[in-house]
Amino acid sequence: MRECPCCGFMDSPVWRHVRQRIYTDYCRVDDLENWEPELYALLKDKVKSRDFKDFTVGKYIYHICKGGVIVQRIHINDSRDGKTHREPEQEKLRNYRIVNPAQQKLVFSEMMVGDK
Repeated sequence: MRECPCCGFMDSPVWRHVRQRIYTDYCRVDDLENWEPELYALLKDKVKSRDFKDFTVGKYIYHICKGGVIVQRIHINDSRDGKTHREPEQEKLRNYRIVNPAQQKLVFSEMMVGDK
């Protein structure tokens, strides 16, 4: 359960982080029945009609996974384009690939200098 340090808003405890993604949360559709009944009613209708397109409710973009059991959400500001549930591309570390251990000290010292 997360709490906003500024306003004190508490997010419902059914939302969990997706391990492979930074900004995406997920939960089972059935878990929302008790915690967020308005969202559950909307999701239940979409699952019945097999409408798995991304949709926005409030400040989140929701995505129903293919089986219709799991729903994912991402904040609009954290999504790639503000319309889909995709996350932005993460910074690639290919530039810092170490070919041999002798280069390791040089590469990390350049990374530290660049951060200052």
